[in-house]
Amino acid sequence: MITFNHDTHIAGIIGAKRNNGKGMDGIADNVKIMVVKMGAGGDERDKDVANAIRYAVDNGAKVINMSWGKKFSSHKKVVDDAIRYAAEKDVLLVHGAGNDGNDCDTVVYYPSTRFLDGKPVENMLVVGSSRAIYDSHLPAFYSNYGKNTVHLFAPGDESYAPFPNNEYGYAGGTSNATPFVVGVAALLKSYFPELTMLQIKNIILESVYRPDIKVIRPHFVNPLLAAAAKARLQNEGELVPFSSLSITGGILDAEAAVKKAIELTGKKQ
Repeated sequence: MITFNHDTHIAGIIGAKRNNGKGMDGIADNVKIMVVKMGAGGDERDKDVANAIRYAVDNGAKVINMSWGKKFSSHKKVVDDAIRYAAEKDVLLVHGAGNDGNDCDTVVYYPSTRFLDGKPVENMLVVGSSRAIYDSHLPAFYSNYGKNTVHLFAPGDESYAPFPNNEYGYAGGTSNATPFVVGVAALLKSYFPELTMLQIKNIILESVYRPDIKVIRPHFVNPLLAAAAKARLQNEGELVPFSSLSITGGILDAEAAVKKAIELTGKKQ
Protein backbone atom coordinates (compact mmCIF):
# COMPACT_ATOMS: atom_id res chain seq x y z
CA MET A 1 0.00 0.00 0.00
CA ILE A 2 1.39 3.40 -1.02
CA THR A 3 0.82 6.25 1.41
CA PHE A 4 1.52 9.92 0.89
CA ASN A 5 2.50 11.03 4.38
CA HIS A 6 5.68 12.76 3.18
CA ASP A 7 3.99 14.53 0.25
CA THR A 8 0.97 15.67 2.27
CA HIS A 9 3.18 17.02 5.06
CA ILE A 10 5.29 19.02 2.59
CA ALA A 11 2.28 20.45 0.77
CA GLY A 12 0.71 21.46 4.08
CA ILE A 13 3.75 23.42 5.18
CA ILE A 14 3.62 25.39 1.95
CA GLY A 15 -0.06 26.13 1.69
CA ALA A 16 -2.38 24.63 4.31
CA LYS A 17 -5.46 26.83 4.61
CA ARG A 18 -4.87 29.63 7.07
CA ASN A 19 -7.04 30.82 9.95
CA ASN A 20 -9.54 27.96 9.77
CA GLY A 21 -8.82 26.68 13.26
CA LYS A 22 -7.54 23.32 12.00
CA GLY A 23 -4.08 21.96 12.59
CA MET A 24 -1.73 24.72 11.45
CA ASP A 25 -1.40 27.54 8.95
CA GLY A 26 0.57 27.15 5.75
CA ILE A 27 3.29 29.67 4.90
CA ALA A 28 1.60 31.11 1.80
CA ASP A 29 -2.02 32.27 1.88
CA ASN A 30 -2.55 32.51 -1.89
CA VAL A 31 -0.97 29.48 -3.51
CA LYS A 32 -1.97 26.52 -5.65
CA ILE A 33 -0.27 23.15 -5.16
CA MET A 34 0.53 21.12 -8.26
CA VAL A 35 1.23 17.48 -7.42
CA VAL A 36 3.68 15.79 -9.79
CA LYS A 37 4.67 12.19 -9.06
CA MET A 38 8.04 11.23 -10.54
CA GLY A 39 9.16 8.29 -8.40
CA ALA A 40 7.97 5.56 -6.08
CA GLY A 41 9.55 4.96 -2.71
CA GLY A 42 12.66 7.01 -3.40
CA ASP A 43 13.45 5.63 -6.87
CA GLU A 44 13.87 8.85 -8.86
CA ARG A 45 14.99 8.03 -12.40
CA ASP A 46 16.67 10.94 -14.16
CA LYS A 47 14.25 10.84 -17.09
CA ASP A 48 11.30 10.98 -14.71
CA VAL A 49 12.88 13.86 -12.79
CA ALA A 50 13.43 15.81 -16.02
CA ASN A 51 9.92 15.12 -17.28
CA ALA A 52 8.42 16.17 -13.94
CA ILE A 53 10.29 19.49 -14.01
CA ARG A 54 9.20 20.17 -17.58
CA TYR A 55 5.59 19.22 -16.82
CA ALA A 56 5.46 21.56 -13.82
CA VAL A 57 7.00 24.42 -15.81
CA ASP A 58 4.66 23.91 -18.78
CA ASN A 59 1.63 23.92 -16.49
CA GLY A 60 2.37 27.18 -14.75
CA ALA A 61 4.57 26.41 -11.75
CA LYS A 62 6.81 29.28 -10.63
CA VAL A 63 8.57 27.51 -7.75
CA ILE A 64 9.17 23.75 -7.54
CA ASN A 65 9.61 21.95 -4.23
CA MET A 66 12.20 19.15 -4.48
CA SER A 67 12.11 17.33 -1.14
CA TRP A 68 14.19 14.40 -2.34
CA GLY A 69 17.70 13.70 -3.51
CA LYS A 70 20.22 11.03 -4.46
CA LYS A 71 23.97 10.47 -4.71
CA PHE A 72 24.03 9.09 -8.25
CA SER A 73 22.84 10.58 -11.53
CA SER A 74 23.36 8.32 -14.54
CA HIS A 75 21.80 10.75 -17.05
CA LYS A 76 22.61 14.11 -15.52
CA LYS A 77 22.49 15.98 -18.84
CA VAL A 78 18.78 15.16 -19.19
CA VAL A 79 18.11 16.73 -15.79
CA ASP A 80 20.45 19.66 -16.53
CA ASP A 81 18.52 20.41 -19.71
CA ALA A 82 15.23 20.41 -17.78
CA ILE A 83 16.70 22.74 -15.15
CA ARG A 84 17.89 25.10 -17.90
CA TYR A 85 14.39 24.95 -19.39
CA ALA A 86 12.97 25.98 -16.02
CA ALA A 87 15.46 28.86 -15.87
CA GLU A 88 14.35 30.07 -19.31
CA LYS A 89 10.77 30.18 -17.99
CA ASP A 90 11.78 31.98 -14.77
CA VAL A 91 11.06 29.01 -12.48
CA LEU A 92 12.87 28.54 -9.17
CA LEU A 93 13.86 25.07 -7.90
CA VAL A 94 14.23 24.50 -4.15
CA HIS A 95 16.06 21.32 -3.16
CA GLY A 96 16.55 19.60 0.20
CA ALA A 97 20.25 19.22 1.04
CA GLY A 98 19.89 15.66 2.39
CA ASN A 99 19.85 13.95 5.77
CA ASP A 100 23.18 12.14 6.07
CA GLY A 101 25.17 14.73 8.03
CA ASN A 102 27.49 15.14 5.05
CA ASP A 103 29.37 18.11 3.62
CA CYS A 104 27.83 18.68 0.19
CA ASP A 105 31.04 20.43 -0.87
CA THR A 106 32.71 17.02 -0.89
CA VAL A 107 29.80 14.56 -1.25
CA VAL A 108 27.64 15.41 -4.27
CA TYR A 109 23.87 15.12 -4.06
CA TYR A 110 21.66 15.37 -7.13
CA PRO A 111 20.22 17.49 -8.60
CA SER A 112 23.48 19.32 -7.95
CA THR A 113 24.23 23.04 -7.91
CA ARG A 114 26.49 22.81 -10.97
CA PHE A 115 25.87 21.63 -14.51
CA LEU A 116 28.07 19.07 -16.24
CA ASP A 117 30.07 21.90 -17.80
CA GLY A 118 30.86 23.28 -14.32
CA LYS A 119 28.64 26.34 -14.58
CA PRO A 120 26.50 27.14 -11.50
CA VAL A 121 22.76 26.51 -11.47
CA GLU A 122 21.39 30.00 -10.86
CA ASN A 123 17.71 29.05 -10.45
CA MET A 124 18.18 26.67 -7.52
CA LEU A 125 18.23 26.99 -3.74
CA VAL A 126 19.57 24.17 -1.54
CA VAL A 127 18.23 24.03 2.01
CA GLY A 128 19.56 22.56 5.25
CA SER A 129 17.46 21.79 8.32
CA SER A 130 17.59 23.84 11.53
CA ARG A 131 15.98 23.31 14.92
CA ALA A 132 13.86 25.65 17.04
CA ILE A 133 16.58 26.03 19.62
CA TYR A 134 19.25 28.74 19.86
CA ASP A 135 22.30 26.85 21.07
CA SER A 136 24.93 24.46 19.77
CA HIS A 137 22.16 22.16 18.51
CA LEU A 138 20.70 24.77 16.14
CA PRO A 139 21.46 22.76 12.97
CA ALA A 140 19.75 19.37 12.96
CA PHE A 141 22.47 16.78 13.61
CA TYR A 142 21.51 14.83 10.47
CA SER A 143 21.34 17.79 8.07
CA ASN A 144 23.74 17.98 5.16
CA TYR A 145 25.58 21.27 4.92
CA GLY A 146 28.09 23.01 2.65
CA LYS A 147 29.82 26.38 2.65
CA ASN A 148 29.74 26.43 -1.16
CA THR A 149 26.72 24.26 -2.00
CA VAL A 150 23.96 24.74 0.62
CA HIS A 151 22.42 28.19 0.44
CA LEU A 152 20.61 28.51 3.77
CA PHE A 153 18.92 26.65 6.59
CA ALA A 154 15.21 26.60 7.42
CA PRO A 155 13.20 25.19 10.36
CA GLY A 156 12.75 21.60 9.18
CA ASP A 157 13.18 19.67 12.43
CA GLU A 158 9.98 18.54 14.13
CA SER A 159 7.70 20.51 11.80
CA TYR A 160 3.98 20.22 12.49
CA ALA A 161 1.78 19.76 9.44
CA PRO A 162 -0.99 17.59 7.97
CA PHE A 163 -0.93 13.90 7.18
CA PRO A 164 -3.56 11.98 5.16
CA ASN A 165 -6.97 11.20 6.63
CA ASN A 166 -7.35 14.56 8.38
CA GLU A 167 -4.47 13.90 10.75
CA TYR A 168 -1.68 16.21 11.90
CA GLY A 169 1.70 15.41 13.34
CA TYR A 170 5.43 16.06 13.46
CA ALA A 171 8.15 15.12 11.00
CA GLY A 172 11.69 16.28 10.43
CA GLY A 173 14.37 16.50 7.77
CA THR A 174 15.66 18.74 5.02
CA SER A 175 12.53 17.61 3.16
CA ASN A 176 10.57 19.56 5.75
CA ALA A 177 12.87 22.59 5.65
CA THR A 178 12.56 22.95 1.88
CA PRO A 179 8.81 23.79 1.81
CA PHE A 180 9.35 26.63 4.26
CA VAL A 181 11.57 28.27 1.65
CA VAL A 182 9.13 27.38 -1.13
CA GLY A 183 6.30 28.88 0.91
CA VAL A 184 8.15 32.16 1.39
CA ALA A 185 9.01 32.27 -2.33
CA ALA A 186 5.33 31.71 -3.17
CA LEU A 187 4.28 34.33 -0.63
CA LEU A 188 6.60 36.91 -2.20
CA LYS A 189 5.47 36.08 -5.73
CA SER A 190 1.79 36.37 -4.81
CA TYR A 191 2.18 39.82 -3.21
CA PHE A 192 4.91 41.11 -5.54
CA PRO A 193 4.12 39.51 -8.93
CA GLU A 194 6.39 41.94 -10.73
CA LEU A 195 9.45 40.31 -9.16
CA THR A 196 11.23 37.61 -11.11
CA MET A 197 11.95 34.33 -9.36
CA LEU A 198 15.67 35.09 -9.45
CA GLN A 199 14.96 38.37 -7.69
CA ILE A 200 12.93 36.45 -5.13
CA LYS A 201 15.79 33.98 -4.68
CA ASN A 202 18.18 36.86 -4.00
CA ILE A 203 15.74 38.51 -1.59
CA ILE A 204 15.49 35.27 0.40
CA LEU A 205 19.28 34.91 0.53
CA GLU A 206 19.95 38.54 1.41
CA SER A 207 17.38 38.60 4.21
CA VAL A 208 18.46 35.52 6.20
CA TYR A 209 18.99 35.71 9.94
CA ARG A 210 22.66 35.03 10.73
CA PRO A 211 23.19 33.61 14.23
CA ASP A 212 26.63 34.46 15.60
CA ILE A 213 27.15 31.24 17.55
CA LYS A 214 29.14 28.04 17.42
CA VAL A 215 27.26 24.82 16.82
CA ILE A 216 27.91 21.09 16.64
CA ARG A 217 28.79 20.28 13.06
CA PRO A 218 26.09 17.94 11.64
CA HIS A 219 27.27 14.36 11.39
CA PHE A 220 25.99 10.86 10.74
CA VAL A 221 24.52 8.93 13.65
CA ASN A 222 23.60 5.31 12.99
CA PRO A 223 19.80 5.09 13.34
CA LEU A 224 20.09 1.44 14.41
CA LEU A 225 21.86 2.35 17.65
CA ALA A 226 20.03 2.23 20.96
CA ALA A 227 18.27 5.46 21.96
CA ALA A 228 20.82 6.35 24.66
CA ALA A 229 23.76 5.88 22.28
CA LYS A 230 22.07 7.96 19.57
CA ALA A 231 21.34 10.77 22.04
CA ARG A 232 24.97 10.75 23.23
CA LEU A 233 26.42 10.85 19.71
CA GLN A 234 24.07 13.64 18.68
CA ASN A 235 25.52 15.73 21.50
CA GLU A 236 29.12 15.08 20.48
CA GLY A 237 31.04 16.62 17.62
CA GLU A 238 33.22 19.49 16.47
CA LEU A 239 32.09 22.99 17.35
CA VAL A 240 32.10 25.29 14.31
CA PRO A 241 30.59 28.70 13.50
CA PHE A 242 27.04 28.34 12.20
CA SER A 243 28.12 30.69 9.41
CA SER A 244 30.46 28.00 8.08
CA LEU A 245 27.65 25.57 7.23
CA SER A 246 26.10 27.38 4.26
CA ILE A 247 26.68 30.02 1.62
CA THR A 248 24.73 32.70 3.50
CA GLY A 249 25.51 31.42 6.98
CA GLY A 250 21.88 32.08 7.84
CA ILE A 251 18.34 30.86 8.45
CA LEU A 252 15.24 31.72 6.44
CA ASP A 253 13.55 34.90 7.72
CA ALA A 254 10.12 35.44 6.16
CA GLU A 255 9.46 38.83 7.78
CA ALA A 256 12.81 40.22 6.68
CA ALA A 257 12.22 38.88 3.16
CA VAL A 258 8.88 40.67 2.89
CA LYS A 259 10.42 43.92 4.15
CA LYS A 260 13.20 43.65 1.57
CA ALA A 261 10.64 43.01 -1.19
CA ILE A 262 8.75 46.14 -0.10
CA GLU A 263 11.99 48.14 -0.26
CA LEU A 264 12.82 46.77 -3.71
CA THR A 265 9.39 47.36 -5.26
CA GLY A 266 8.46 50.54 -3.40
CA LYS A 267 5.10 49.05 -2.47
CA LYS A 268 3.37 49.96 0.77
CA GLN A 269 1.59 47.02 2.35
